[in-house]
Amino acid sequence: MQDDTLQLNNSKATTTPLSTRLPFTKYDFGWVLLCIGMAIGAGTVLMPVQIGLKGIWVFITAFIIAYPATYIVQDIYLKTLSESETCDDYTDIISHYLGKNWGVFLGVIYFLMIIHGVFIYSLSVVFDSASYIKTFGLTEADLSQSIIYKVAIFAVLVAIASGGEKLLFKISGPMVVVKVGIILIFGFAMIPHWNLDNISAFPAASVFFRDVLLTIPFCFFSAVFIQV
Repeated sequence: MQDDTLQLNNSKATTTPLSTRLPFTKYDFGWVLLCIGMAIGAGTVLMPVQIGLKGIWVFITAFIIAYPATYIVQDIYLKTLSESETCDDYTDIISHYLGKNWGVFLGVIYFLMIIHGVFIYSLSVVFDSASYIKTFGLTEADLSQSIIYKVAIFAVLVAIASGGEKLLFKISGPMVVVKVGIILIFGFAMIPHWNLDNISAFPAASVFFRDVLLTIPFCFFSAVFIQV
């Protein structure tokens, strides 16, 4: 009788799913939009300029090197967070895996990377917004040279970031959709203006390898969303 009961319990355990499928909610969609916006940010702001300066072959080579590295880094980062037994910040989770010393060291590296990204995007917002304001004739002077304007932009960005996830979703969601739409429209609109005469141009070997090394960071940050 006891053996039959154990077999019945085991059969129920095998037929019962270990986990239930979670629905895809608006909250998840908001994070997807935020990651897309973060990932393509550097690509739309800085990458076209770098491609124009260094050439298509340099970009293709840097792309082949950087994008697999980008995938591996983000895959390790997400698995590290999702498979951790604790629900803490990045430093505590790394300390859980590798010990306190490595946790502090990698936490400092992660912090410096975040600060680097914050300053790059913040300065891009400062200079681009000031350029738009001057171009449309709203001001005669270049506001990007004003300390007050820079502090004001930084304060607004910090206020938005500290407002919580819902505020970020409300502001970033429409911006990402509009940005992706503009990229697609301009991308297709520029196809008739492509000039393929320069494709055969290839730089010297030393210049090529130097430019590839300089372009790899642009390719890497054009698709990474760890900063989110």
